[in-house]
Amino acid sequence: MELRPQQFHQQKQSLSITGQVIQSIRLLQLGNHELEDFLREQADDNPLVTVVVGASDVQTQDSAVRVPAQDRGGSPSGTPRLPSAGAANDMPGPDQYLEARVSLREHLNAQISLVLDAPVDRLIAREIVDSLDPDGYFRRDPDEMAELMGIPAARVQAALEAVQECEPTGVAARDLAECLSLQLAERGGLTVPMRALLENLDLLGDYKIETLARICGVGANGVMDLVRQIRELDPRPGRQFDTDPVVLALPDIHVEMADDGKLTVELNTSVMPRVLIDREYYAEVSAGIDGKADQRFMIDSMSNANWLARSIDQRARTILRVATEIVARQSDFFRYGAGSLKPLSLKDISAEVNLHESTVCRAVADKYMMTPRGMFELKFFFANSVSVMDGEACLSVDTVRHRLRQLVDAETPTNILSDQAIMDTLRSEGIDIARRTVAKYREMMDIPTSRKRKRLKTPLLTGARTMAQAD
Repeated sequence: MELRPQQFHQQKQSLSITGQVIQSIRLLQLGNHELEDFLREQADDNPLVTVVVGASDVQTQDSAVRVPAQDRGGSPSGTPRLPSAGAANDMPGPDQYLEARVSLREHLNAQISLVLDAPVDRLIAREIVDSLDPDGYFRRDPDEMAELMGIPAARVQAALEAVQECEPTGVAARDLAECLSLQLAERGGLTVPMRALLENLDLLGDYKIETLARICGVGANGVMDLVRQIRELDPRPGRQFDTDPVVLALPDIHVEMADDGKLTVELNTSVMPRVLIDREYYAEVSAGIDGKADQRFMIDSMSNANWLARSIDQRARTILRVATEIVARQSDFFRYGAGSLKPLSLKDISAEVNLHESTVCRAVADKYMMTPRGMFELKFFFANSVSVMDGEACLSVDTVRHRLRQLVDAETPTNILSDQAIMDTLRSEGIDIARRTVAKYREMMDIPTSRKRKRLKTPLLTGARTMAQAD
């Protein structure tokens, strides 16, 4: 058989994704802060683009103010429309009013300059300060630090003690017991029984009051007095100087409920970045240039500006469509509370708004909704389901957790429910759930075991929740 190259034609279909399509997908999943940063980068490279945040005098093509969210059932009639823009708002944002605070390191370094004279000791102390975690604890091994710095371990220990004498009291402690000891010593409360209690914080975490009473040499009431003193202390002294920037979560969507229970959904235009195109400048410049390169630059700039404006408009419409459908599906939650949250999946929303599941996923990412019941991330409304005994309906996981919390809150010291008892109660109410699932939900909600709850709810231990878990 002879092998030789041949030419032939073959027709086939393929999907080609352009760079602009990929960029549009990326824009949908960005939050408003990230979107604003991206648009300002584009504006730096495009003389025809101006970015504004909040309402402006520019009207969108569609100017309906609100979209009613009909109970699902059927989808809201028509396509959701964007709210119109209002008057311009030049007021400074909330971030411009944040108080400038001194950091923990700045606060401690200022004191080190006063309490230590030798440059080497100051250097060691600053190394210790730089090693503190956000809670103010010193978690490094002093001996290893001494070896690394090539100095005696005793000098590192002396510098550590100097830092521990600084404010806030308890800073640079190596564990919770030492942190509490430093604060009690300053108050004159570091007695022999208190020392014994601090050495056995694990027993306090298990609420073994009788054992602690024997170790401390006091009665049960004496242990409770010691516990009350501990509760007045600060187990995380470094948090007083927490200067991590706070990212303000501003709602992308507003939901309002009328007196008759009707829900309306609208975009929060005050936080939405918008793109303005300077068409007059484009016409003026285009009329005065001759070079092909300059003409091509202006044409490309206008094309990119138009694409940005369309993409931002489409992003807003998609978010509004998805949010409106979420509100319609979860209407009972807004009217009756968390116990009425229904199971919901991305597939449910995508089928109703005729979008791909991945598009819905991007539309709800990092987006928030302000409702009559508070502000929630859109992801909150996508709840998994638990079947009920009749097999024809299901409840959301959050609804089951809410009911579990109600059962625990209703307990009395003489009637503490085990996981088995909670399971039996839920099953008697028609909720098909296993005991291990009850235990999993209880742990997720930080609910102690029935044994610990019984100790917590006895009169002796009322108000004696310990800070031992902070260690």
